[in-house]
Amino acid sequence: MSNRWRSHTSEKLFLAGIQLAEWQSSGEYESSIVKPREESFKQSAILLIVTAWEGFLNELADYHQQKSEGIATLDQLVALIGRDIPEIEYLVEIKKCDGSWLSDLLLLNKIIRTPQNRESDTLTLDLADNALIATSRTHVLVDSVDNIDRIREEFKGYLEALRSRMSEW
Repeated sequence: MSNRWRSHTSEKLFLAGIQLAEWQSSGEYESSIVKPREESFKQSAILLIVTAWEGFLNELADYHQQKSEGIATLDQLVALIGRDIPEIEYLVEIKKCDGSWLSDLLLLNKIIRTPQNRESDTLTLDLADNALIATSRTHVLVDSVDNIDRIREEFKGYLEALRSRMSEW
């Protein structure tokens, strides 16, 4: 796979891990500043994982010799290279599975990029409080630190396995 996109994707997943670790350690303190900091770490981690996902889509396009700098969705990749490639078919299928790392990642992306309906006058910065009751297959809040870390780890595991297989081809 393209070295440029490969290192970009890996870097974003690594940086997301740092944000998640900071988020976990920020929970040790009780303070009015902790909530905004936690939200900052959460949203930063999500955006970094989404950026890694977009980099991965471009990495796949490059691997299949389709030069495109602006692939941001799986649908765009499918339109460019088709669906009959096993790794593309797999991604299309897990996107449909509630609770999969990809389904949850896309849900998180939608939640943080869409303005939330805030009915009270007080500012609440916890996504899970004001987004639908977003849950994954395990009924864990989709935007919990554990679930976001699960998404990152499963994405990373898939990525490593796919890269290993592709390097053998």
